[in-house]
Amino acid sequence: MGPVASQEAIKLLGNNGGGFFNANSAHPFENPSALSNMIENWSQLILPTALVLAFGRMVGDRRQGTTLLAVMAVIFLGSLFLLYRAEAAGNPLFTAVGLDPAAGNFEGKDLRFGQSGAALFAVATTATGTGAANATFDSMTPVGGMIAMFNLLTGCIAPGGVGTGLYSILLFAVIAVFIGGLMVGRTPEYLGKKIEAYEIRLAILAILVQPALTLVFGAVSANLPCRACQPGEYRSSRPVRNSLRICLDRG
Repeated sequence: MGPVASQEAIKLLGNNGGGFFNANSAHPFENPSALSNMIENWSQLILPTALVLAFGRMVGDRRQGTTLLAVMAVIFLGSLFLLYRAEAAGNPLFTAVGLDPAAGNFEGKDLRFGQSGAALFAVATTATGTGAANATFDSMTPVGGMIAMFNLLTGCIAPGGVGTGLYSILLFAVIAVFIGGLMVGRTPEYLGKKIEAYEIRLAILAILVQPALTLVFGAVSANLPCRACQPGEYRSSRPVRNSLRICLDRG
């Protein structure tokens, strides 16, 4: 009803993340049933998958597109299996106190979707970089959260956003072809073009940008002076050495 439908299409097909309501795709007005949940997952995956096949046609070799899509499918299905198993298993500490962990981890999830619907949506949104969500990622188990972070930090390559996963996985393909060429003693080539030192430097630089930004800004934030104290208690000469420590002392 109203503007929700139009914004929902933009959110999923255009990979623009946040929904019309604050609860995103966990809100019943945006995602009312298991059927709509499957349609939303399909909407996130259809364009990135099509672009991979279009890449094969554009370079004149459809096998290039199908090979990349097969690699993406392995990453996607492997992520889905691991994330679902982690969420369905629940917290093992429940067994230690006599509780039944058979229900799995339901924290931050909607009962309409359960672990399976939440796991599928989580993998689809992190593997495509959509930004939509029908569950809270912070409430996932450590392994489940790790899988979501893995998909994000590898560049959303399975199958990626509208084009972003394609050029991200091509960077990995260039490096893999280069290493493979060195191992067999042949000049590395991809799509009929030689891969030399210049191309590898650019590929490595592109891959290292994300972790470098994360580590550099993380280190800067960990060493900034503490601003959590009261205005009269701010001490600029004592930087915070641990990002998890907050200055709460009153004198």
